[in-house]
Amino acid sequence: MLYALMLVFLSAAFCSAGDPDTTEELLSDVDIIINEQDSSDTISGADTSNGGKPAGLSKKKATRFTAFGFGPANLDNIESAGLAYNFYGGSYWDVARYAGLKLLTEATTDFDHSILAGISIGANLYPVPSDISPFIGGDMGFGYTRASGDNFFGLSFGGSAGFQFFRTSDVQLNAEVKAYVIVDRSGKDYPANYMARLGIFF
Repeated sequence: MLYALMLVFLSAAFCSAGDPDTTEELLSDVDIIINEQDSSDTISGADTSNGGKPAGLSKKKATRFTAFGFGPANLDNIESAGLAYNFYGGSYWDVARYAGLKLLTEATTDFDHSILAGISIGANLYPVPSDISPFIGGDMGFGYTRASGDNFFGLSFGGSAGFQFFRTSDVQLNAEVKAYVIVDRSGKDYPANYMARLGIFF
C-alpha cells in the first residue's frame, strides 16, 4: 500500500511536468497493486466489516441473574425423618444461546436429624433454545452432611433436568428435578439427595 501511495505522488509529479505517457503507466501500476491487495484480503478471509476480526469470534456479553428457589426433597443414605426440604440461592449467567453457567449454594434438611449442604459451579445446556427451553445441567463442588451427630465433607456432584420458562425475559422461572451426591473418604454409602424444585431468576 505504501508503494502504491509513492506511485500516486510520482504520477502527480509527472502530470505536472507534462508527461502523460509516464503518468498513465504509473496509474496503471497503482491499479494493479490495489487489486492485488484486495485479492490478498479476500483469500486470507479478512472480514473488514468486523474491523478485520475473523467472522464468528465476536464476544457476547453475559447476562447475570440472581437465583433463588426451593422444593421437596428426599435424603438418602443418612438418617432422615421422612420428607425433607431443599433451598438454594446463587448466581446464573446466560452466556450463550445454548448454554448458561451457575454458581449455587444449597441446603436440604428434614428440620430434625439431618442436613446436607454444599456449594457448586456448573452449567445448563439448552438443546432447543426458545421462550420455554428444556435443559440438562451438571455441577461439581464441595458438600457437607451432618447426620446422627457425625460430620461428613467431600466432593459433590449433581445432575439436573427441567424447563426454563420466559428465557427471553429479564425475569425467568426455573423448574427442575435434581440428584446430588457427596463423595467422602469413608467409602461407605455416599449421602445423596433427590429433589424437585422451583426457582426464580431475576
